[in-house]
Amino acid sequence: MNQIGQCCWKMFRNDQNNSRIVRDAVDSLGFRSSFVFNLKGTNMTKQHLDTGEWFDEDTARIWNENTDWDGSNHVSSVTGSQWEHERLYRTVHGTWVLGQWSQVGEGAETFRTIDPDSAARWLIRCDRELPFDLLEIESALEV
Repeated sequence: MNQIGQCCWKMFRNDQNNSRIVRDAVDSLGFRSSFVFNLKGTNMTKQHLDTGEWFDEDTARIWNENTDWDGSNHVSSVTGSQWEHERLYRTVHGTWVLGQWSQVGEGAETFRTIDPDSAARWLIRCDRELPFDLLEIESALEV
């Protein structure tokens, strides 16, 4: 690993708050997947998509939905429901995955891949900061 890679590795390893700057720097230089492998070793939590694909939840970057208090319940800002929920994942390979679950019935989380435009819209609706590579999409959505 070169000096830049070593510097990013140290920043990533020591980043207790998962700051946007450090994660974006590591992602943009293409080192994150090897960093995560080094951090995780061989442990992983495989999440399976209906397509037969899978991703490691432990190494993915995760954004939880935003909720608003309506006086009685926490209501999801993306589903508009107190019962239906979503979570956004970005795999170490850069794939966007949307996790959805319900508090009604079994409530098992299901997963599907989404495009970067949909991921940007989801993050905006949840009032989350967008990763560097989605900022152009965010600009295009401004009216």
